Amino acid sequence: MSPHSSQPLAEVIHRKTSGNVLFVLQFIRSLFDEGLLRFSFSTKRWQWDTATIESKNIADNAVDLMSQKISRLPKEIQTVLKMIACLGSSIDESTLRLIAGHENAGKVNSDGSTGHAIFYEYDDLVGSLELSVNAGLLDCISTKYKFAHDQIQSAAYNLIPENERGLWHLQIGNKIWTSKGAEQEKVLFMAVVQLNLGTMFIKEKEQKIELARLNLRSGESAISSVSYPLAASYLKAGIKLLDEKCWKEHYDLTLKLYECYAEAEYCNGKFEDMEKALDQIFAHAKCCGDQRRAYFLRIWALGAQEKMKKAIDVGLNMLAELGEPFPTTEISKEMILEDFSKTKQLLEGKTDTDLLELNTLNDDVKIDTMRALIILSFFANLTKQKIVFFLVFRAMQISLSHGICKESANCFASYGSLLSGSFDDFNGAYRFGKLSIRLLEKLQVKEFSHRIISTVYGLINSWVEHHHASLNPLKAAYQNGIRYGDIQWAFTSIQQYCIHRYQCGNDLASVEEDLRKYGKLMTEFKQATVLKYCLPYRQAILNLMGLSSNPLQLTGDAMNQENLLNSALERKNINLVFVIFSQCSVVTYMFGDYDVASEMADKAQYIVDRSNSPTYAVCSHTFYYGLITLLLARKTKDKRWEGLAKNAIEKMKNWTKFAPSNCEQKLHLMEAEYAYFLGEYEIAERLYDSAIEKAGINGFIQEQALAFERAGMFYFEKGNVSKASQYYGKAHNSYLTWGAKGKADHLLRNCPF
Repeated sequence: MSPHSSQPLAEVIHRKTSGNVLFVLQFIRSLFDEGLLRFSFSTKRWQWDTATIESKNIADNAVDLMSQKISRLPKEIQTVLKMIACLGSSIDESTLRLIAGHENAGKVNSDGSTGHAIFYEYDDLVGSLELSVNAGLLDCISTKYKFAHDQIQSAAYNLIPENERGLWHLQIGNKIWTSKGAEQEKVLFMAVVQLNLGTMFIKEKEQKIELARLNLRSGESAISSVSYPLAASYLKAGIKLLDEKCWKEHYDLTLKLYECYAEAEYCNGKFEDMEKALDQIFAHAKCCGDQRRAYFLRIWALGAQEKMKKAIDVGLNMLAELGEPFPTTEISKEMILEDFSKTKQLLEGKTDTDLLELNTLNDDVKIDTMRALIILSFFANLTKQKIVFFLVFRAMQISLSHGICKESANCFASYGSLLSGSFDDFNGAYRFGKLSIRLLEKLQVKEFSHRIISTVYGLINSWVEHHHASLNPLKAAYQNGIRYGDIQWAFTSIQQYCIHRYQCGNDLASVEEDLRKYGKLMTEFKQATVLKYCLPYRQAILNLMGLSSNPLQLTGDAMNQENLLNSALERKNINLVFVIFSQCSVVTYMFGDYDVASEMADKAQYIVDRSNSPTYAVCSHTFYYGLITLLLARKTKDKRWEGLAKNAIEKMKNWTKFAPSNCEQKLHLMEAEYAYFLGEYEIAERLYDSAIEKAGINGFIQEQALAFERAGMFYFEKGNVSKASQYYGKAHNSYLTWGAKGKADHLLRNCPF
C-alpha cells in the first residue's frame, strides 16, 4: 500500500489518538476486531471506511481505551486479568500455582453475597493467559506473563469496582497464605501485601491481631534483609490493626511492633516517626527492662543528629536507673587515674587465656548496663568528653568482676584505644585489640564484629601495624554493619576507611569519589555526625586536586569552613573542631601560607594537649605541626617555635619505635628540617634522602613528594640550583602521581628558579 493511499487513514488515526503510540496500536487493533479495517483477498489490499472510523468514539485516555477492550472479553478472562492486576505487573508460574484451584476460593461481592468465583484451576488460568497474549494484552516470557503496558494493568484493575478492590486483595492474600504446599516464609511478603490492602473488610478482632502478627514477621524479616522502608511499611500496617486496648490485651505483640517500627524508622533516618513510636513505649511499658531497647534507639538517634550531649545525658540517666551512677562534678585527672588504677588491679596477673576464659555474664541488668556503657563511650569519645574514661573503665570492671558477654569484646577494644591514645601504652593497646577479636571469635557474634573491627583497625592497630593494613578490614566492617542494620557504626567504619585511604596516600581522585559517594549515603540515612567528619578531608582533597577557587580555605563543593566550624563550636564537638583546624593547617602549609598554617596548627594542638586523642590523625597532625614549627623556627629564630618543633620530633621518635612503617619517613623529614635549622647540612642531606627512600618503601607517596619538595628548597637555599631542580622535578611528578594537580601546579608557579 502506497503512502498516498493510506494517508486518509493515517490522518484520522492521528486525530483520534494524538499520536500516542499505545493509543495508535490499540485503536488499529479495535478497528480490525470490529471489522472497520479489513484485508481484501480479492484486491489484496486493506480496506476501510474513513467516514465510519471518523464517527467512532475513542476513550479519552489509554486506561479507558484498554478497559473497553478488556470488557469485551469473556468474563473468565476478565476475572483472571483483574486478579493478576491486583498482584502487580506480572505473574510467574509459582505464583499461578498458588492462586490456582477452588480450595478456599472466594466469591466476591461488596455486600458479602455470592458472586462469581475469582479463582480457577491451573489449566484454565493458563488458557485465559494465553488468550490474553494473543489479544496483545500480555507478553509471555518463558514461564512469566507480563502486562504488555502498565496502562493495560491499570485498565484491568480499574474494572474492579472501587468498593470491591479491598475484597479482591483480601481473598487473594488468604488464597496465597493458605495454599497447599506453599512454604509460608517464601510467600509471606506477597500474602501480607495483599491482606493489608483488604484490611477494611476484616471485621473480626482476632483476624486483625493475626494479621498484625504477620506484619511483625514481615517487618522483622525486612529489617534482617536491610530493607528498612519496606520494614517500616509492614510494621506501620501492623500497628494500625491494633485498637485502643492493645497494650492491655496484646502487650507483647504491641511492644514488639513499636520497637521494630522505631528501629526501622531510625535506620530510615525518620527520627520524628521513630520518636512517636518510642513515646508509646515509654508511656505503656510495664517495667524498665521493656524500655531498654527504646532507650538505646533514642541515644543512637540523638547522636546521629549531632545531639551528643543530650544522647550522653539520656544514657547516664538510664545507667543510674540500672544502678550505675556516674560523677556529676568536674572530672579531674586524679579521678581518672584512680579509676584506671582500679581497673589495672583487676587485670593484674591475668593472662590472655585467663581473660578469654572468664565466666559468662548472665545477668540481664548487667548486660544492658554493658550495652549502655559501650554506646555512650562511642559518643563521649567523638566529643572528647572525659567521662569516656569512666564509661570504659566501668565496663572493664563489670567484665572482670561479673563475667564476659558479647559487649565485653567491644569493651576490650575501647580499653585498648584509651591505652594507645591517652596513656601511650601501644603494646597494651595492641594486646587488648587482639584480645577483643579473639573474644569475638569465641563468642561467635558476627552481628557485633564491625564494631570491634572499627575500633581495632580504626583506632589501635596503626600505632603498631602498617596503616595500609587497616583498609580492607574497615571496608568489610562497613559492609557487615549495613548487613546487620547497625547504621551508625557502619558509617563510622567507612568514614575511617576513607580517611585512612587519604592518610595512606591513595589516589586522591579515587578517595574523593569514595568520600562523595558514601557522603551521599550518610545524608540519605541522616547520619549528620559521621558525615561532618568526612567534609574537611574531602575539601582538603579538592584543594590539593586544584578543584577549589581558594586552596587556602576549606570552602568549596564539600563544605564552608566558617559555617562548619561555627556549627562544631556551637555543639561543642571538639573532635570535629580538631579535624577542621588540622586540615586547614595542612592545606595552608602545602600552599605556602605559613602564618595561617601555624595559627591553625596551634589551635589543633591546643585540643590535642587537652583531650584523649587515640586516632592516627594525631600522628599526621604532629608531623605537619613539626614541619610548620621548624620552618618558622628557621625563618624567625624564635625559641618558642624551636621548642614546639623539638616536642613534635620527640613524639614522632616514640611512635616510630612501635610503628616504623608509618612513622619513620615522617621522623626523618622532621629531623632533616631540624638539622637544616641547626646548620648541620650534611646530616640534613642524608636525612632528606632517607625520608624519601623510607616513604617510597613504606608506600606513602604524598610524604615522599613533600620530602622531595623540602629537599629541593634546602638545596636551592644552599645555592645548588642543579640539585634543587632535580628534587623539585621529582616532587612535581610525585604530586601528580598522588593526584594532587593543584599542589603540583602551585609548585611550578612558585618554583624559585
